[in-house]
Amino acid sequence: MLSFLQYLRESLAQPEGTSRATFPVDKPSWFNSKTGQILPVETTYHAGHVVSYPEQFGLNTEQLHDAILKFENPGHPSMETPEGRKRLAEKRVDQLKSGYNDTNRGIDSLVMGSGWVRIQPNTRRQLYVQGKASALHRLAKTVLQDHPDIRFLSMDVHGANETYGHLDPTIQGVAHSLEGRDMIQDFVERGGAPHSSYSKIIRVRREMNEAQEYTSAATSQSQIAKGFGVVAKHIGWTPETVNVDLGGGRYNHGVEFLAGHGVSSHVIDPYNRSAEHNERSKKLVAERGGADTVTVFNVLNTIKEPEVHHEVLRAAKAYLKPGGKLYLSVYAGDKSGAGKRTKTDSWQRNEPVHQYLDTVKTHFPDAVVKHGIIHATNE
Repeated sequence: MLSFLQYLRESLAQPEGTSRATFPVDKPSWFNSKTGQILPVETTYHAGHVVSYPEQFGLNTEQLHDAILKFENPGHPSMETPEGRKRLAEKRVDQLKSGYNDTNRGIDSLVMGSGWVRIQPNTRRQLYVQGKASALHRLAKTVLQDHPDIRFLSMDVHGANETYGHLDPTIQGVAHSLEGRDMIQDFVERGGAPHSSYSKIIRVRREMNEAQEYTSAATSQSQIAKGFGVVAKHIGWTPETVNVDLGGGRYNHGVEFLAGHGVSSHVIDPYNRSAEHNERSKKLVAERGGADTVTVFNVLNTIKEPEVHHEVLRAAKAYLKPGGKLYLSVYAGDKSGAGKRTKTDSWQRNEPVHQYLDTVKTHFPDAVVKHGIIHATNE
């Protein structure tokens, strides 16, 4: 059986190419890890270049449309007919061409899945790059061999869970910060394998049941959590986005409320939903590239153990896309701060929402309390 490091070396390493690439240091570009080809981005954003010049990537209009629609909200009215789907895909293409939208999960997955790497130069000596693990390894080899002036690589592995998930299913993301030529060389020699000195691995625990004394499953109420309305009134829900309702209970009132705002919401709850339901929700969210928002309404107040609060927040962060929003509210009970058992298998902390803010800030440093709920961004 291969060790983790052996597997990475053998499966991620690419054969040596014959082309030499020249990275533009003053503008974004795409790098083909299989041929060494460099395509300077001629539009405002990377995805806009792909849809403007699909032939450069060996793509056609139908492939672009299929990739875009794969990540669209299946409940969107335009998805009901072939004509509507085509119009929606064309609209997304126009938005990317104009720069109205800067990225698209479907386009990114299509292009990076075929070996392309997104390159954004930060300075003349530093590149920010994103792509599949094997493609990043090939890019690092090119930098090491042909570009002695580039000394820093900030690398984000696209689809990390797909690459490493069968070895460790808790892996949700992998990033490498290669600071200096020695680190770049080490990364290349290790076949692109993560290393503690320069890699950050984001994990999420799949089960929290064992650490929680009271499941509080019986606290699930047949009503819409107040937080949904607070966000609708003071912030607004964005149509055609994805929400994870973490600990959302046994009822679908929140799902139906958000559907009315054009949001596709998926409940994940280890106590009030079946394992099959939770896995299906996780898969649907993953297919959309993660969640735009995560709601944690009236959950932390029913959990006795502070360490489980951190598990919930780690899970929320793992489900969120970069820049995604967390909305968290609690039922304050009698506000005494004296936690107590309320039913046979239920707990109430009796704490107002600001008492949870420091815990949330551990995972979301910009967290604030507004309109009676906690708002935070996944930076």
